[in-house]
Amino acid sequence: MSQAKPSALPVDTHFHLAVSFHQQGRLEDAAKLYESVVIANPLHDEAWHMYGLVANKLGNHKQAIELITKSINLDSKKAKYFNNRGLIHQQLLQFTEALDDFEESLQLDPNLAQAHCNKGNILQELHRYHEAKDSFSTAIQIDPQYADAYFNRGNLWVILKNIEKAIEDFDHALSLLPSDADYTYNKSMALLLNGEYRLGWELYESRWHRASSKHHKRDFSAPIWLGNENIKDKKILLYAEQGLGDTIQFIRYVPMVVKLGAQVFVEIQSPLMQLFKCIEGVTEWSKKGDSLPYFDFQCPLMSLPFAFKTQLDNIPSFKSYLSCDPVKKNVWRNKLESKKRPRIGIAWSGSSIHRNDLNRSILLSSFKSIICDDADFYSLQIEYRTHDIDYINEHPEIIDFSSELKDFSDTACLCNLMDLIITVDTSVAHLSAALGKLTWVLVPHNPDFRWFNDRQDSPWYPSVKIFRQNSFDNWNQTLNQIRQELTKFISTS
Repeated sequence: MSQAKPSALPVDTHFHLAVSFHQQGRLEDAAKLYESVVIANPLHDEAWHMYGLVANKLGNHKQAIELITKSINLDSKKAKYFNNRGLIHQQLLQFTEALDDFEESLQLDPNLAQAHCNKGNILQELHRYHEAKDSFSTAIQIDPQYADAYFNRGNLWVILKNIEKAIEDFDHALSLLPSDADYTYNKSMALLLNGEYRLGWELYESRWHRASSKHHKRDFSAPIWLGNENIKDKKILLYAEQGLGDTIQFIRYVPMVVKLGAQVFVEIQSPLMQLFKCIEGVTEWSKKGDSLPYFDFQCPLMSLPFAFKTQLDNIPSFKSYLSCDPVKKNVWRNKLESKKRPRIGIAWSGSSIHRNDLNRSILLSSFKSIICDDADFYSLQIEYRTHDIDYINEHPEIIDFSSELKDFSDTACLCNLMDLIITVDTSVAHLSAALGKLTWVLVPHNPDFRWFNDRQDSPWYPSVKIFRQNSFDNWNQTLNQIRQELTKFISTS
């Protein structure tokens, strides 16, 4: 802590001014004033506490914990101090420390609804779901107007696969805070997961109003098209907004827009440019970052299901809607050894920055349990994590072409030469299925909405078979099931 220059103003005046700046969002100014207060009066526990809250908002999480700890050392009987330190521990994924703080807070004030709710969130992170439900319910019992408690319990019901109760809690939260975009968005996710597409796709548009989505939102002067206007002879931009797998899944709608008579411009991620050249009717392809032409309307790819009023019975599902460049495919065919036994493509991890990566990706050392001597196994991974590099170098039975996979058109050719692809929920799953290849997808216990909760097939991809994780943090049973199915597949190939 730096030494702030003393002021002639009384300490209390400085403190109240700091609180005012804090409330106005003038965080740097508030931090300086709080610092001056604790220098002038090191026993001012509330100033240490508020200084810690500002430090946390400024991104100085470790300092924030130190500052709030000082306030606790001065007055260990204030429940809010422990509660707020717990929230910072939670941000740092220090769940054990966070749980200790929330429990200490509740020892001091058993009626602090926020601490019960926060404790529920930590118990959920620790997969202690029934205890988490009790914590959320206690928070609601203490404060029936606590919208976040209903919201958090709704999220828990989704994990517990009780969508009806989840929707009930989301609706209760929305009755208290109707304009909350996160509440509406999570309700849409639950509806889509449950196959309730009519309302699900409509509410999914709320994603643009979430604070966490502001960096995704594009500031176009042209209006968004959601299926209401006649776009014949109009120019429309369709653009990717999320991950590579999302783009691959929803690019299927582009020919449907072309059929409406529009001039269609499509902006996508660079690694997909060559792959999508097989889609006919597009006036111009652009990669993200390129300058864009004039257009009359625009629509993100993931709004097209809403624009086309997609429901379970009219999903534009095709045996395949992507194909490989035949010249490039022949080049890849020559890279592979002559086929003597079935070829199996495998992918065991996705992007490490994906919000659900911890649940969906598998260590290669675990995934290797499906490798056998009766087939040739080809890695479809482009990037390897540190702990997988040595492992794959030590196991040459997994054939590695990662250095030659320049973009998704290369991966598509390699997929196309396989008899079967076995993959976790990542872009390879969408690519393989869009090519019409037989694809086995390992889906985590808490699945993405597109895989539903209990289906073994996919209405989006006819060639997909889903293998579900039966419990959190345990892929053994799923991998055993795949190994048994793979033995049957190889014996009949």
